[in-house]
Amino acid sequence: MEIGHTNQSCTFFPALLKLTADYGSRVAIDCPGFGDSRGAEISIANAVNIKAAIARSVGACLILLVNYYSLAADRGRGIREVAELLLGLFGTADRVLRSAESILIVVSKVPLVDGDGVSVQLDDVRGKLADTSGLGEGIAKVVNILAKNAQVYHPQDRGRETWLKRPEVAALIKALPAIPDPD
Repeated sequence: MEIGHTNQSCTFFPALLKLTADYGSRVAIDCPGFGDSRGAEISIANAVNIKAAIARSVGACLILLVNYYSLAADRGRGIREVAELLLGLFGTADRVLRSAESILIVVSKVPLVDGDGVSVQLDDVRGKLADTSGLGEGIAKVVNILAKNAQVYHPQDRGRETWLKRPEVAALIKALPAIPDPD
């Protein structure tokens, strides 16, 4: 499964993926990226397909992959888009809050050091996520929920001591509870 961080999603249609035993008896649905550049029709179809997949699944949870650099770009565009996506899926900030334990945010492409040469730790990334300046009340509420659930992961386990390693990611995913009332 290719994970894209460019202007075009690497996934066109949702695809089912059977996970390894490390993740329990879970099946992943790899969904197209949000903010896809292929047009409004594709974005609407993506949202409808994701919502339908969650509503029809038994024991659904969400794992959202966010590129670190999108957190700072265009005044937090990346986390704002994630919050808007979740509001669209769940309908209200309160429903996102009720489902928060079932949502894992994994931040990728995090640099080992910031522009000042200081080591980047999980709390630094959560701080970037939690910046709600300029956001509306509903989106700010969702962003605060998401920041608490965020983790940092390097796919080759080359991260800092506060970043997760592959077995820890697997354990978190395996332990995620199902979204309550997914429809």
